Amino acid sequence: MAAGAGGPAGAPSGAAPAAAPAVGAGGAVASWEAIQNGSLAEYMALANEVGEEVQEMSSSLSDGFEAVHELLQKAAVCKKPSDIGAVIGGLQAAIKAGASVRPPKRSSPLDLHCKCLKSCFNGLAFVVSETKSWETVAAAIEEMEFNGNKLLQQFRKTGPELYVNWHNALKKCLNEVKDFAKAEAPCGLKWDMMGKDVSEFTAPAGGAAPSGKGGAGGKGKAMGGKGKVKSQFELQCEKEGKDPVEELKKLKAENAARLIADAEKAANREESGEMSAADQMFAEINALREGGGSIKSKLGLKKTTKGTATERKAVVSSTKKKSGGFGANKTKTVRPMYEGYEGADLLKLAYCYGTRSQKERKTLEIKEVRRHAVLIMECEDVAIDIVGVCKNISIAGCKRFNITLEGSIGQVEVSNCGSGYVTVNGKIFQLTCDKCEGLEVTLQPEAYTAKIVSSMCSSLNIALDNPDKSAEMELLTLAVPTQYETVLEFKGTTVDLVTEAVSHNFG
Repeated sequence: MAAGAGGPAGAPSGAAPAAAPAVGAGGAVASWEAIQNGSLAEYMALANEVGEEVQEMSSSLSDGFEAVHELLQKAAVCKKPSDIGAVIGGLQAAIKAGASVRPPKRSSPLDLHCKCLKSCFNGLAFVVSETKSWETVAAAIEEMEFNGNKLLQQFRKTGPELYVNWHNALKKCLNEVKDFAKAEAPCGLKWDMMGKDVSEFTAPAGGAAPSGKGGAGGKGKAMGGKGKVKSQFELQCEKEGKDPVEELKKLKAENAARLIADAEKAANREESGEMSAADQMFAEINALREGGGSIKSKLGLKKTTKGTATERKAVVSSTKKKSGGFGANKTKTVRPMYEGYEGADLLKLAYCYGTRSQKERKTLEIKEVRRHAVLIMECEDVAIDIVGVCKNISIAGCKRFNITLEGSIGQVEVSNCGSGYVTVNGKIFQLTCDKCEGLEVTLQPEAYTAKIVSSMCSSLNIALDNPDKSAEMELLTLAVPTQYETVLEFKGTTVDLVTEAVSHNFG
């Protein structure tokens, strides 16, 4: 559609050109309709063939595209509202609906599809970006491709081909959205400074552009007459025999009435001097604070006091043997554990997540040096600094991490991890790697004598300063074989890895 056309694609030829929003400012509305009728329609057809959770989430994604289309129409003829949050309610509802879809089991072939889709909704937020809006879409594409590459690796050779075509169509659609954001909305929506108020906006004649052409698959839910996937609200209304349009009007009317009633109650309270329940509670608390003293004592509550340490008697659970014979009169030696015994503490960091663009940073400070141990598990996109020498360090189930440590008197154990970096700045005696994929460990000279025990590892590399100072490469990276025990051996300016099969005979 050319800029300044009379209406969206599919509008009757007799429609008056004045009914459509003014798209002369870069043709943003027309360009967005081209994406809806082009790449989005192609993607929706494939999503309907895939069906199930993918079709349900794609329905919300289509609603999000339609919400952006409506925002572009408003921005073309309206001035920017003071409360932008009230205008993007439709987009927020679509994003929330897509996130609320229950994901399939991890064993399902659609698990990666849903993970890809979940990353795409954030790309539509470019309409509220103040600078470089296309970077918001680019970040969503990068996050989507992380799971998309896994999907292609799993289904590109074995099929079905539908899954590969679905991924390519989704990526094509997002790339077009990124180009649109860069060309038409680099700093978010372009509002008309001389336009009318948003409350006076009326939708253009001819209706909204269709968001999909439908598909031939029978696994998904029913399709609308215009090729648009029905939302959960529409399906629920059909199930109960109600009109979705009328029900939506009722909900809006109820919300408006509730807001008016709340405003009237607040006004009546101000006139009568009556306080709300929250104001009464804070007034009572402030009254108790007057004059000083403890609030617990004023309320008559029992104040908790710590008890004093007492000597405990050793509990002897052993008894003499009833039967005669050798050792019948002997008693078992008991070494009681008295109060005040303290064991080594375990400093634990679990379930810490960042993003691929902004890593979560943590600092673990070891208070009891060489006594406390550290456990880091199930963390993703994190950068962790361990300050102090530990008794033992264990890293399990982490992905895309960067951990720096000062040393350990036990071992540094890394298991079931992927795409990680470990930097050892001090002395360690053993590095154990089990079931890791894409792990690089950087060692300082203090740790060169450490044993490196690896098992079922892929792409395990050891990095260290190049002993040959005349070489151009300052950092030397050595690949470690799997299922072997490896140590470093220095010969002048060269360094080698001496690898032997791991002995599992501990007898």
